Amino acid sequence: MLSLEEEIQIVQFGQGIESDFSLLDRFRQLETGEKRKRMQNLSFLLWGVKTVDADIDQAIAASSLNETDLAVVQLRKDRTRINRTALLPDDELEKAYRLYLHLFKTAYRRSFDAEKGNLTDWWLQDLSDDATVRKLVLEYQALVEEIYADRGFRNEFGSLARHWYANFKAAEKSAEEPVFDSHTKFHFLTYDEMIAESARQFDRRHSEGIALLRRSLNNALSIRYQLEPQRVWRIISDVVDRHMDNLKLLERAYEAFNKRDIDAVLALMQPDVDWPNGWEGGFVHGHEAVRDYWTRQWQQLDPRVTPVSFQIRSNGEIEADVHQFVKDREGRVVADSQVKHVYTLRGGKIKTMNIES
Repeated sequence: MLSLEEEIQIVQFGQGIESDFSLLDRFRQLETGEKRKRMQNLSFLLWGVKTVDADIDQAIAASSLNETDLAVVQLRKDRTRINRTALLPDDELEKAYRLYLHLFKTAYRRSFDAEKGNLTDWWLQDLSDDATVRKLVLEYQALVEEIYADRGFRNEFGSLARHWYANFKAAEKSAEEPVFDSHTKFHFLTYDEMIAESARQFDRRHSEGIALLRRSLNNALSIRYQLEPQRVWRIISDVVDRHMDNLKLLERAYEAFNKRDIDAVLALMQPDVDWPNGWEGGFVHGHEAVRDYWTRQWQQLDPRVTPVSFQIRSNGEIEADVHQFVKDREGRVVADSQVKHVYTLRGGKIKTMNIES
């Protein structure tokens, strides 16, 4: 999803403050994959302004495109399917982006002119004043922090983050798998193969869970904070990103531990970290004590710990189900079991960890 600052720039374009030249210049600097994501994000904003057929002619004229351009042909065919940018070749993306920017501006102006100054929706505020924009950003950041810390929503956000993380890992794994060399072999996918590939990359079980949880949170947050429903999607995404960042941090910690990179793991911990001494009992406190403990342990044992799944508890702790496989220095297996590691994070770093059987 677009950052708040990026969305503000597009809304400022809708208000005539920002130029399409500056937005297009930023677009050109993106990689092709990121350009397609940006197009998807813009299509979401277009859904929020409720375009009508009459907007199309104005947008085409303002974008200086021709009727034969693929983006124009696609838009003429069905304006309700503007998110299908995957059908456009790479060299048509910039034209499509310019067209959709002007379509957004045309539709946006109707709402802005009718409700300008509506203080309940920042989209309708005058964003030409830098002080107004700074205040908007600060208030938004405070709201995200408040919702992130709210225990009343933590189970829902924790579940949503878990589903999102599972899809993230599935996509990551898929990206690592070999693909056909297009220069030596051509393979035209059937419809069934395309459906199967989509299902492989985006597990339906998780996607259905994500959709249900997002709708539930969208309704609850809209009512509680009196926000426009289409604005709540960003807040949900940003709060989930906070939880996702925590899960990714723990995964990096496990990877660094298994590589015996003590400095990399310590960099992910608070200086006053409390860490369990699972070998000798008790706890060690602080970076140097953790370093000493692991150094001594690795002289006697060869442990490997692999997170299988994560769960965010209602109190904010993160529970990791971990496969623990330990050998001694002669290669004999000392432990091969499943354990729970329970983390408390502070300021984006690990503060405590406990081991539960």
